[in-house]
Amino acid sequence: MMKKSIVVLVLLFVCQFVIAQEYEFGKVRKGQLKEQYYLEDSSSTAAFLYKGIETYFLNPEDEKSWLVASYFDRIKFYNQQGFKYAHKKIKLFKSKAGNDEFLEFKAKAYSLIDNEIKIEEFNLSDLEIINETRTYIEFMLKIPNLEEGSVLDLQYAVKMPSSFNAREFDLQYEIPIKEFSAVFMPSNFVKQEVMPIGDVKKLSYKPTASNVNFIDPTRGWVDMSLQEKEYWSNVTWFSDASPQFRLSMDNPRNTIQNFQVKGRDFKYINIPALEKVDYVNNLKNFNPSLLLVLGETPSWEEVVKRIYNSPEFLGELEKTDYFKSDIDSIKALEENIKTRMEHIYEFVKSKVACNGKYGVYTSKDLNDVYLEGKGNVADINLMLSAMLRYSGFEANPVLVTTRDNGFPLCPNYNAFNYVITKVNLPTEDVLLDASEKYAAPNVLPLHAKNWLGFSLKEDGSIEKIYLYPEKHAVNNTIMKVKIDEVGNIQGVYRNMRSNQFALDFRNNNKGVGEKEYLRLLASDFGGIEITDYKLLNKVEYNKPVSETFMFKRDSCVGISQDKMFVSPLFFLTSFEKYFKEDSRSFPIDFGTPFISKYHVNIEIPERYRVKILPEPVIEELPDGLGFYKYDISSSKNSIVFSSIISINRSVVAKEYFSRIKSFYRNMFEKQLEQIVLVKKIE
Repeated sequence: MMKKSIVVLVLLFVCQFVIAQEYEFGKVRKGQLKEQYYLEDSSSTAAFLYKGIETYFLNPEDEKSWLVASYFDRIKFYNQQGFKYAHKKIKLFKSKAGNDEFLEFKAKAYSLIDNEIKIEEFNLSDLEIINETRTYIEFMLKIPNLEEGSVLDLQYAVKMPSSFNAREFDLQYEIPIKEFSAVFMPSNFVKQEVMPIGDVKKLSYKPTASNVNFIDPTRGWVDMSLQEKEYWSNVTWFSDASPQFRLSMDNPRNTIQNFQVKGRDFKYINIPALEKVDYVNNLKNFNPSLLLVLGETPSWEEVVKRIYNSPEFLGELEKTDYFKSDIDSIKALEENIKTRMEHIYEFVKSKVACNGKYGVYTSKDLNDVYLEGKGNVADINLMLSAMLRYSGFEANPVLVTTRDNGFPLCPNYNAFNYVITKVNLPTEDVLLDASEKYAAPNVLPLHAKNWLGFSLKEDGSIEKIYLYPEKHAVNNTIMKVKIDEVGNIQGVYRNMRSNQFALDFRNNNKGVGEKEYLRLLASDFGGIEITDYKLLNKVEYNKPVSETFMFKRDSCVGISQDKMFVSPLFFLTSFEKYFKEDSRSFPIDFGTPFISKYHVNIEIPERYRVKILPEPVIEELPDGLGFYKYDISSSKNSIVFSSIISINRSVVAKEYFSRIKSFYRNMFEKQLEQIVLVKKIE
């Protein structure tokens, strides 16, 4: 044990020589604490003054090869809004080849109080386990007692198996990076590929291995100063602790070896913060990064089959005894096949509640989960698949990577973290997620709609599944509004939401009492007074959510001398602009095709007449992507206004961005146009 500790320390020392040149853990200058803003972006609430990554290999005494990744962050906090970036999450993975382990963990928080530096230290015992599955453990370090101007040094090293492994190192975050450095030391006996991913100075780098099956999402949209170099360096290793590199397999132990290795460095300077944009899947999916791939890359078929064939997946999927009597009673009902599927789906949702944890493996024996009534996503949806198969359906679990988990850049065994169920009915295919209380058939929660799903059929073939819906979500609003002589309004509001819009409404308002909800709604609608509120189908997932209420609001219409200025949408008028960026390097992700309809009947005061009405307009997007229709007419003392927005694809390619941007800009400007009323001449 002592020998292993010594060699780890030696390796850490050798592989941190680049960091030590300019940044050293625990060496924080008073000037850094006094710094009041980030020079490159004064709006930043925090910034990485330095972010360093170094990887190297070692061989423990069991002859297995291990990779060590060493990290060093120095973070500056400019104000209280930046304190949230002091909460560090670290995920360690588990695999058949071995589990990730911490070799080192330490942190120091520095604050300047009365011109004196105050230091607070943290170590491995301060890490809190926030999530654990059969494939990973997630830790969090929380740093309390920060001051504006504080600096945090965080350094840790993780040992991980080097038999196939794929790790991604991000190059861009929500806060800027003053300097980024990555050093990847190779091995003579482990194949290694290091690939910059994204549009970093238009860098193009392709893997050399012919069997590497990489997906190619567009990554990154900012230019960064890049320095890349390869070099040879002398390194000394202690062979008695299983040296990192062997000149031959029969080298004697208890000797010291001196030899050269070829390393690869990446340096980036002044990396800006990720820019928040509208309608993006997960910004992390598109930021530039460095991808480290070890060993021979498996195929997606190999990845899927390994997961499927595990005892915690297929072993549990094949069990039926624990639910037979309950499902037999459902099978006995005389109903059509789709209704039976829905009954089983609803039965699982009512029988087992989700504990909020994701994963592709069951957390325990499904018989125990069934009895306890609580389990993770895999527990619930593997149980659903098993029940549907038992009932005669062609049903298969589907492996998914959630939005937070990101796009996998190459096939790897940690790519998936979620499971849903696909049912092949005679007339349609149906995607189900019984872990989501308010989800409906073919209406998945937004977090599960990411990239592709992979399923292994009972005949052993692999199926790739598109997860986004084809059916539109609909938001339909109807209002009847009466304007009085002084610009006050009163009327009736009706709204209906279906599919994704209904699911979002139910999830956003679960646990919110009616009184609090109406307070928030009235505030969102410009301070209207709401009475006679009725809500239908709040929890009935297979029906649209319906809201109805009466409303009043004083001084809602502008008056100037003998004129009234009326916005046809009144308090529903949106003043938020979308797509503010000039260009876009990644798709526009709406999450669902959708239709938003507005129909407003307006009764104007008896003593007024219509002087100006906005012009009707129809605007269409290319290739059937969607359209916008604005229509308005008047007759005597009434005005009828309607508009409809239709977007026909869940995800729109980046090539359409300029057209989508102008489409939304035109809609925004059109809905701001006002009706002008003028007093009648008596």
